[in-house]
Amino acid sequence: MNTVRRSFTLVVLALLFGPVVVLAQDGSWESYTYTGEVQSMAEDGPYLWLATRGGVVRFTKATGERIAYTRTNSELVDNRINDLALDSSGNVWLAYSGGFAFFDRSFTLTRMTLSMPARSLVTGRDGTVWGGIGTEGKVYKWTNGKQGGVADQKVKGMNDVTNLTLDAAGRVWGKFWGGRPLGLLADTGWVLTAPDALHTGNVVISTICPDTGNAVLVGGSNCLVRYDGVTASPVLPEPMASGDPTIWFVCKDHRGRIWIVRRREIGVLDNGVWTIHNFDSLGISIYEQAFAMLIDSDDIVWLGTNQGLIAFDGTTARHYKTTVNGLLSGSSKVL
Repeated sequence: MNTVRRSFTLVVLALLFGPVVVLAQDGSWESYTYTGEVQSMAEDGPYLWLATRGGVVRFTKATGERIAYTRTNSELVDNRINDLALDSSGNVWLAYSGGFAFFDRSFTLTRMTLSMPARSLVTGRDGTVWGGIGTEGKVYKWTNGKQGGVADQKVKGMNDVTNLTLDAAGRVWGKFWGGRPLGLLADTGWVLTAPDALHTGNVVISTICPDTGNAVLVGGSNCLVRYDGVTASPVLPEPMASGDPTIWFVCKDHRGRIWIVRRREIGVLDNGVWTIHNFDSLGISIYEQAFAMLIDSDDIVWLGTNQGLIAFDGTTARHYKTTVNGLLSGSSKVL
C-alpha cells in the first residue's frame, strides 16, 4: 500500500475551478457531474457529507446548499465513492475503487492506494478507522492515520466486505457480498455466523447497525433480530409488510426507536408499535430507490437514493433531487 500526500485549499478551488455550490429554492439541485446516487452519508454538525457516484458532496441541512468535490475541481482520483466516514478529528474518509483516502479540515488529501477496490468504512470514537476491501475478507485498521493491522480471512464465494459497523463495546461487525455470513472481527480474523443461526428460513443479510449493549441489529430477507455474538432474538413485534418483506436498512435513533427501510416502505418501532409509511404516500417516485440511511442528531431520517436525498421527520418528507442538464464543468446555478 502506497501513501501519497497532496494538499489543496478551498480558496484555491474557488479561484481556479469554482466548486459547484447550488442553493435550491424548490428542493431540486443541479451539478455538472451526476451526484444523485448517494451511496453513504456522515453527519458533521450542520452538514452531511455524501458519497456519490459523481464525487463527494457537502450538504448543508438547514439551507440545502451543496458543495461538490470531483476529479475536475479537487485531488480526487475517482468520482465513484463507495463509502464515506467521519473520524473523531473531523477527517473525511473515502472508500473508492483504487483504495482509501481522507482529507482533513485544511483540505489536505492523503491517499492509500491499493490494487483492489475499497468497499466500506467505519470509525470509532477513539479515532480508529476500519476499512473493508473487495477481496479475501480483508479489513485495514488505522490509528491517527497510520495503518495498525490487517485482519485477513477468506470468505468463500463472497469476499467483499460491503458493510462495517461497531457495537457499543467497539467490536467490529461485517457483512459480506451476497449477504452470507455475518462476521465479528477478532484478533485472529473473522468469527462467522451463518444466517440460518440468526433466523429460520433462507435468510440473506442486508444490513447491520449498533443496538444497546454489545448487540447489533441485523436485517435481511424477512428477518430483523438482535444478536450479541452468542444469542439471536427476533425484534418483536415483527413488522408487517404489504410488499417485499426484505429489510434493506435498519437504524436506531437517539430515543431508542428502531427505523427500517424496505423496498417501498419506511417504518418505525416506537413503544412496541410499528408505524409503516408507504413510499407513495411520501411522494417518493416508483423509480427512486434507497441506497443509504442515516439518522442525524435531531432524529431526522435521511435516505440517500439514486435521485438525491430525502429527509423524513416522521410526518413530512423533504426531497432534494438532482437533475442533469449538461452544465459545464465549474459552473454553478441558483434555481
